[in-house]
Amino acid sequence: AVVISSGGSDAGSSGEVIVRSDMGGATGRSGDVRVETGSTEFEDSGGITLGTGTSSGGAGGGIQVIVGAGAIGAGAVVVKAGEAQEAYGSGGGVYVTAGAGSSRVGGRGGEMILAGGEGEGESGGDGGAVKMWGGNSMG
Repeated sequence: AVVISSGGSDAGSSGEVIVRSDMGGATGRSGDVRVETGSTEFEDSGGITLGTGTSSGGAGGGIQVIVGAGAIGAGAVVVKAGEAQEAYGSGGGVYVTAGAGSSRVGGRGGEMILAGGEGEGESGGDGGAVKMWGGNSMG
C-alpha cells in the first residue's frame, strides 16, 4: 500500500493534501493528473473510492468536481459506467442519490438539482439543454 497523508492534530485542523501538475509554459499545456487502478485478467480490477470523513459535531466534508474556465471553451465532466463485454453481461449502473436527513426529531433529505448552463453575454446567448434518454437495444 502507498499512503499519502497530511499531518494530524489533537486539537486543531489537520493539514491539506494537494496533488497537482504545475503550470505549462507560454505555448504548452499543464500536465494531466490521473488516478487509476491496474488491470487484471481473471479477477475484478480494483475500485476507486473518493470520500470524506464524518463529523460528530459539525458537517461532513463535501466533494467538488470543478472544471476550470477557458478562453474559447471549457472541459466537460464525464461520468460513465463500465461496459460488459461477455455474453449476457450487464453494463455498470450510474447512481446519483441525494443524502438522507435522519434525526430522532425529523430530518429533511438533500436536494437534487439538474440544470443546464447559462448562456451569457452582451448579445444574449443560449442556455444549455437538459436531456435524458434510455439506452438503445441493438442486436
